[in-house]
Amino acid sequence: DRNEVSRWAPLTREALARESRTKTRHSRRPFTTLRAIRCAAGATGTPDKYRVLARVMGYEPAQPEHFCKKMRRADGTKAYTFSMRIRLEDSTGELDAVLWAKDAETLFQLKACDMRQNEQEMDEVAGFVHKLMGYVGDESGHGGEEGSGSYKVAWQDLCLFSFFLEPKSSTKNEDDEGGFWNACHFHIFD
Repeated sequence: DRNEVSRWAPLTREALARESRTKTRHSRRPFTTLRAIRCAAGATGTPDKYRVLARVMGYEPAQPEHFCKKMRRADGTKAYTFSMRIRLEDSTGELDAVLWAKDAETLFQLKACDMRQNEQEMDEVAGFVHKLMGYVGDESGHGGEEGSGSYKVAWQDLCLFSFFLEPKSSTKNEDDEGGFWNACHFHIFD
């Protein structure tokens, strides 16, 4: 098996372990390019797990106070959960992946909460996301005063899980042709 990522990855595994802000428990698994993941997911139509070396290029929602959403638990109580979409990029392409629930809490090392009510946690999460993207500045990662921050390419070691959503109703829309429901989606885990 040839590891295609080794052709363009800027770091050795040892350097990656020191440089990456993210750590995975699957460090022995080979890296897969984002293009290879997209091709495999579309061809097989079955869920799978991958390890990637990619840069974080963007995220949604844009405002940190919206990183957590209120959800209803199975027992009827309400709680907050992280819910974000992260844009990843490597030399072969881009891919959007969902980061939510316990996997986001593990990555951020924070419990989900109403970010509008907890400015300190909101600043910590926003700073961490900015550092994932490579922004270097004051402790929050925001760069402090205008122009005081800088940018450094930040490669992240992440694991992705591909999945397919099922339609909520048993009747399929004939015009859909697969569309959103049969499209492959990706979740950042571990």
